[in-house]
Amino acid sequence: MSLLARLVFVLVVLLTAREALAEGPALPAAPARFESSVRGAFVDAAIGTSAVGDSLLLELGARTQGIRSLSARRWLFSWDLSLALRAGYLANQHPYLSLAGAHAWAFAEAGYRFQPSERGSPYLGLRLADEGQLLSHPGSTPASFRTYNNVDGVGGALARGALRLDVGASFLESERSLLAVLFLEEVLQAAQVNVPGRSLTQLGVLARYDSRLGPSASLEGAYGFAPAQDSPALGLRDRTTRLSGSASVRWEFRSRNWLGLQASLARESDRLSYAGSQQTYRTANAPEFSALVMFGLALGKEARR
Repeated sequence: MSLLARLVFVLVVLLTAREALAEGPALPAAPARFESSVRGAFVDAAIGTSAVGDSLLLELGARTQGIRSLSARRWLFSWDLSLALRAGYLANQHPYLSLAGAHAWAFAEAGYRFQPSERGSPYLGLRLADEGQLLSHPGSTPASFRTYNNVDGVGGALARGALRLDVGASFLESERSLLAVLFLEEVLQAAQVNVPGRSLTQLGVLARYDSRLGPSASLEGAYGFAPAQDSPALGLRDRTTRLSGSASVRWEFRSRNWLGLQASLARESDRLSYAGSQQTYRTANAPEFSALVMFGLALGKEARR
């Protein structure tokens, strides 16, 4: 994490110096600003499966999401912020375990286009992301989950943050935007009921398309690895890797209401080795799959013509 933070600091300093020392004639005219965004109340339903069981979760909340060009298309700023009440069921016992609580998700990314006057430009971006959740069984506290079957990843308390560096290309027109980047990401996750806290370094690729009205979509894949965990009492070393992919589509109607679909698939594997043995053992967790459908009701925006 510290190495990535230092690299980000150096890049920010270099970009600031480049702006200060830049010479040459100004652009003849500032191009029209591009923006694709939604804002309002939403309801969604998600089904999922993981090592702790199948789940069905519903959400009702508020969300703002979008991407916008700034400073004559020299910068791209993208964001996603949602706050919601969440409730549903987890099939980790019989009968199903009911859950209710709150969920919050946010990210913000600032990206620099090195050739703002051109349709296509090299792109460098920095993203900060955070997610928090608190789901408990009605009438009980999150601490009581120690007496239930495992709920980690679906129920209980969840806190996760990430820092991402993007390098790639930006293609920007008056009505649409396309980003294609490679990224390096550091994820920090707090301890849960049965799972200790950890960090995860991820390398991945992202393609994102946005339009002023109509479809927007993204496709992402990543490979991650966690630092080796040693257990001296068992003479055991555990190395965890994670392979993940996700896709999302959002359609904004002329009324500014929107419909969204999301799907993700991930799987973690462990490589175990014991002191004094040349043999290693490979294990894999059950796949983590989720599919979500969302409908949003726009607030505070006029309908597009």
